[in-house]
Amino acid sequence: MAKRKRVLDLSVLENKPPEPLRLPSLDQQLLQGPAYRYTTTLPLFSKDGEEVFSRWDHIGSLLAVLSRRFGGYTRTSTTPHAPLEGGWLPEPHGSPVVDRNIWIQVYARVEAEGAANPADLFFGYLKSLLKKAAYVKQDEILVERAHVELLPAIPLPRSPGS
Repeated sequence: MAKRKRVLDLSVLENKPPEPLRLPSLDQQLLQGPAYRYTTTLPLFSKDGEEVFSRWDHIGSLLAVLSRRFGGYTRTSTTPHAPLEGGWLPEPHGSPVVDRNIWIQVYARVEAEGAANPADLFFGYLKSLLKKAAYVKQDEILVERAHVELLPAIPLPRSPGS
């Protein structure tokens, strides 16, 4: 019997949260200044080789909404094979589970100190949606946030006589 495909409906994330998530520097077509880098690790195949997230049913719609909300994304390739392997022990004395994964990263604006971070809310919603949409049950989806500084280009000093 064929597995029932689960649809990943991300339409709610088009405007939830309603605050802008893009880096302000993107308005000048630059990537610089303080930012949060969010990395989502998605398993493509289970330890048994079963498809967990599909390039066609899941990844494409996810990348589209990330582009619209954050102004772009960076990801590892899904072909010909998932480029990352991750292992974990579900029980201290059990057998390790190895997943084949991809990474998807976006950069988001940093909010004023003490202010709520709408990108955290976005990724909290996203995790809930991804856990429900996987073809193979996922107890957890890994999303990591790091505070980074994107460096600006600095013109080279002119050498004497040039």
